[in-house]
Amino acid sequence: MIPEISLPSNPDRRICLREATVKDVIDFTDIDQGHEEQVTTLFLNRMQDHQDRATQLDAKMWTADDRRAILFWYWIHTAKDPSIALSYECDFCGETHSLLQDMRILGEGYRNLDGKPERELRNGMLVRPLTGEDMEFLERGRLSLGVAAEEHGEKSGAYRKKEAQIRLLRLLLCLHSKEEPETLSRRVDATEKKILLMTTTEFGEMAEQVGDCLADMQHGLDTTMDELGTIYLFTPPHKCPNDEQKEAETRLRVPFRDIDYIPIF
Repeated sequence: MIPEISLPSNPDRRICLREATVKDVIDFTDIDQGHEEQVTTLFLNRMQDHQDRATQLDAKMWTADDRRAILFWYWIHTAKDPSIALSYECDFCGETHSLLQDMRILGEGYRNLDGKPERELRNGMLVRPLTGEDMEFLERGRLSLGVAAEEHGEKSGAYRKKEAQIRLLRLLLCLHSKEEPETLSRRVDATEKKILLMTTTEFGEMAEQVGDCLADMQHGLDTTMDELGTIYLFTPPHKCPNDEQKEAETRLRVPFRDIDYIPIF
């Protein structure tokens, strides 16, 4: 049995999960490799096990951190061994260290969102955490970056421009107006037109405000997102075994991908 868990961005909503069947796993393989956010949506929608179907929530509308927290909850309650082997090059002593991380410990950093899942900027725009729909949209951009790398090379102008566009897209997807366009793509287009007319100083100030708002709305597990929108889990500090004072500590970024939570046979 998988215990119920509250949605970190909306603790009043409880999520019930069931364990995947063989049929489920076969169906998940029908999504092209690399579309991890798409398979995440399918997985979370299929694994919800509410007696009243009307109480189920579309995982596309959950925040990105909601999705990672619920996936993690599923995994630690169904995995045979919730520990993973990690290694890293230590910045303090220069050696490579290995450790066996009990992933259940990462769950101790779980927290609910404080207040509503939105904050207002000084210019009147709203900042909201990225949703599953946003993450799927952003993922398609990252996949196009791979195409640019194959066609032009990672040092080409075409690749660098595409990378810059994806970094901008990650910020655009967080921004909302009080009168929203009816579709995500139109919202992004409308916001982009405003931002492209900003000076770099104005944009830098706004980006800093957005970062502060998102930090104030942290919820779920202790995670970080890189500039291109990939989410990583943070481990607790690991002490360097060669440091006699035991003060040298490193926190590792751990990718949590569909191959981790979807069983394979």
